[in-house]
Amino acid sequence: MQSGVVLSMEKSVIMVDRAEGLLGAEICRLAVALAQDVCGVLEQSGGLSLYQDEPWIQGVEWVELERDGVMSCARIVDTLILCRQSLDDDIFLKDIHSCIEQYTTMTHAKRILLICNHASVVCHDKRQQQQLLGSTPIDILVQTPTIMYSPGYIELEAASRVYFERTGELCPPEHVMRVERVAMACLRLALEDDRHGFYSCEEIAVIGDAMMIQ
Repeated sequence: MQSGVVLSMEKSVIMVDRAEGLLGAEICRLAVALAQDVCGVLEQSGGLSLYQDEPWIQGVEWVELERDGVMSCARIVDTLILCRQSLDDDIFLKDIHSCIEQYTTMTHAKRILLICNHASVVCHDKRQQQQLLGSTPIDILVQTPTIMYSPGYIELEAASRVYFERTGELCPPEHVMRVERVAMACLRLALEDDRHGFYSCEEIAVIGDAMMIQ
């Protein structure tokens, strides 16, 4: 992976799906702070209730998915950011392919970034990850941490407890991360033209720490 890549300050049109989620909302917030043109896709009505008092939501164009899954608006998008968490094995590829087809048909997205913690990303070797990239129009594939938390929204203790109750194990420290760090890494990957391929959890930790914008 390249290092020292300069983050372009040219304005981009970024579309974030599942934008009401913890990670999707944080990506939108940071993109607004960087003066990007942001479109947030809501999976369900009322999804913004958690953020209704925060001023950044006024800087996002919000759209909802209709019942038949067709987007209610069409536009040209520079980068499409797909947030997909914990999908069932049997529907993962089908969901991704159909989601990409739907979005690209409506938006003519120039670049696609998929963020997920599915086994196809976390457990498989590099060759299989590249096959996933090669079988879809995805430009960047990002492995998210197992546990993401944000004080005031999802506390670390609560997120860790849920994981332990589900697995009976403690999560490795390198797979526990604040959502702001993950979101900054994902946004940088979306805006830096030279970024392509698969990025592991460890790599996004480094990218997310590089907060200096040139």
